[in-house]
Amino acid sequence: MFWKKLFKQNDIQIDILKEWQAHDNFYADGVLVRVQNGKGILREVYSSYEGNQIWSLAMQDRPLIQFQGDEYFCPTCEKIVRSGYGMDQSFHLEMPDINKSKQEVLLIDAVRNLFPLLGLLKSGYYAILDTCLHPTDGNGHLFWESPYQGVSKGACMYYYGDGEWGNLRPYFTIASEPIHKCNKERINYYRENPGCRGIAYYMEGYLTTLLDGHHKALAAAIDGKDVNALVIMQGTLWYRSLHNGQNENFTIGCRMGDMNFTSVDLQMTKREKQELSAKFNGGCREITEANQLQQELMLVHSDESFPVDIKGLADAYPMVEEQAEIDRVGEINDQRIDDIKNGIIFCDESDICHLMSALSGLKLPRGIEMGRFFMSHNHNGYVYEHILRCIMRYPRTEELEQYFIDEMVRLEDYHSNIKRLVLEYL
Repeated sequence: MFWKKLFKQNDIQIDILKEWQAHDNFYADGVLVRVQNGKGILREVYSSYEGNQIWSLAMQDRPLIQFQGDEYFCPTCEKIVRSGYGMDQSFHLEMPDINKSKQEVLLIDAVRNLFPLLGLLKSGYYAILDTCLHPTDGNGHLFWESPYQGVSKGACMYYYGDGEWGNLRPYFTIASEPIHKCNKERINYYRENPGCRGIAYYMEGYLTTLLDGHHKALAAAIDGKDVNALVIMQGTLWYRSLHNGQNENFTIGCRMGDMNFTSVDLQMTKREKQELSAKFNGGCREITEANQLQQELMLVHSDESFPVDIKGLADAYPMVEEQAEIDRVGEINDQRIDDIKNGIIFCDESDICHLMSALSGLKLPRGIEMGRFFMSHNHNGYVYEHILRCIMRYPRTEELEQYFIDEMVRLEDYHSNIKRLVLEYL
């Protein structure tokens, strides 16, 4: 493959600086790497087109994925995401360890397998997270059927309201390969050999681009599971003077998602820190690239169909709003649920809405039980409506349909919206 040859022919250097296991804000196992003399063939590009500011993940001069919108840098605005599949070159890595179960291959060994791919990146610092991704775009579409041009909340930094923001963590993914590459035999292979890692590139908000592992992700989706993935996150260096701008007193760090690394983590020499200080003081934080990138996406939006039935697969996974609530609510176990039902833990109406959104996003079996429990108490109409909407996210059954009808009859004299909601569902 061409990037293997490229890696061997040049003086690319990749160093593993730090490895950690999940704890606190380091929410997944990971590795910090430094790429030196990277080729910059696979890179992030910031530019503008027809008056819109655009973020692209580009391979050579062609964008694979684009975010686009008049207010791109407004974090509360939904983004238009376009999947161009502009590079027909597959990222499949022909290395046996990549196609082994996560339990068989240590993270450090898996990262070393990625060195040929990492050499295509720009020089800089990157985190490689060993995590799981939902094989959807967060908007109700399977990752491989996400519209070539559609609105995505997953690309945003989620805003709860009242000045509270969600995390910058990878949860969802969209494809970088066209549908015609989908192969039923490969899907079946990964269903029979589950647990292998895909490879994704972190974009923004909760969203990633899947570079390798499309069949692994689809196999996981068919079985209602998340897909294991190594997620590449590019670091952004920051610099802060400690005493009135004096260069001899400053601190340097690197941010990746909502993780921060110090200059000690980055293993910077004194000279490197001084050079970086001079760069920042000169106003050259990071030069955006708006050069010869092909701005017109080669939109691949055909009538091709999948060789397997994908109908309803995305329904098993959280939407963006639900994932945000899962983060906010924290761990939900049987003891916590029992304590709520027994009155040991008090939930106000706001807590109820947050908890029900998280339960429905996780599709925990006791979510319906808790919904019916909360419905049996007196609440404002919007709380009843929210609870029912959450229960409706579960697979439809005759028992549930009858329950909704009974609730509609019980509440229709006081809450007219409930009747409309149930009739739309039925």
